[in-house]
Amino acid sequence: MWVNLAQLIRNRVPDRKGNRLPVDVETVTYDLRDLIPGAHNLNAGGLVLDNTFGFSAASPACYDCCEGIAPGSPIFLPYSLVMDVGEIEALSIAGVDSCSGEDEDITGDFTSWGSDDPSVATLTSKKAKAMAAGFTYGYANGDVPVNDGCGCIFVQSQPTVPITVQVPTDSKIVSQINSFAMNSTSSPACPAGQAGWYRRVQEIVVDQNGTDITVDGSTISETLGLTSTNQLNLGTPTPFLPVLTSGGGFFDDQFGFCSPLCPGSTGVSDLTEVFTDTLASGVPYTLKAHTLQYTCSGDTDNGQ
Repeated sequence: MWVNLAQLIRNRVPDRKGNRLPVDVETVTYDLRDLIPGAHNLNAGGLVLDNTFGFSAASPACYDCCEGIAPGSPIFLPYSLVMDVGEIEALSIAGVDSCSGEDEDITGDFTSWGSDDPSVATLTSKKAKAMAAGFTYGYANGDVPVNDGCGCIFVQSQPTVPITVQVPTDSKIVSQINSFAMNSTSSPACPAGQAGWYRRVQEIVVDQNGTDITVDGSTISETLGLTSTNQLNLGTPTPFLPVLTSGGGFFDDQFGFCSPLCPGSTGVSDLTEVFTDTLASGVPYTLKAHTLQYTCSGDTDNGQ
């Protein structure tokens, strides 16, 4: 719609409240308001200054671009990804609305998706899939409307998202819960005439970079085997029952034995401990083997 202010003055056109512009007006200030906020782009393209002859002087064609976003604001949500192999994660892209200042979903403006290293992770529209251990950046390309301070312009944008793909590789002791000599009256206890040692620790699985894997719901199972060093004459060891990671990826591990040679023996028995970490997705990973060393005065796990 075009509005000629000179004609409004000359023809004495009233507004919706019956008011008319003064015939002697020479300069004015005015506001343009969209009666349906955000539905149109209002443009002050020219301003009539002479109410007799209709002389017009150009004015800047600036308006609020409420369809646009603030420059430089497109970001991925979530901001970064830490994933297990085979995991699929939903993605969206947000920009800051230039008028309201609120986050706005602009995912639909991005038509091309990919990653710097598809062997680590792939990106397709609105999702990422972890392929193998490593690190890469995901990206999306699109033309988005941006408020440049004087209207809407379309700007090519390529937000990126860092992606780390973790593979369960090893475990480590986080803290010791308790450690004590076992005998026939302790809890747990040894049979009469035997003694040994009991130790309980909290552990966590780490990835190929030694970074903690804080995902809950993975199943940790154990296998144990005696080595040729068995000076305490231990029998076939019994592994603990499978446990779930919880509280940020933690699980309990227990070491315990009884021997008729304890507490007086200085002998050593070594065991090999191997954990299997089965993810919630059902994918199992065999972790690095650890050496457990048992003596009448204590237990260690890879020297810890």
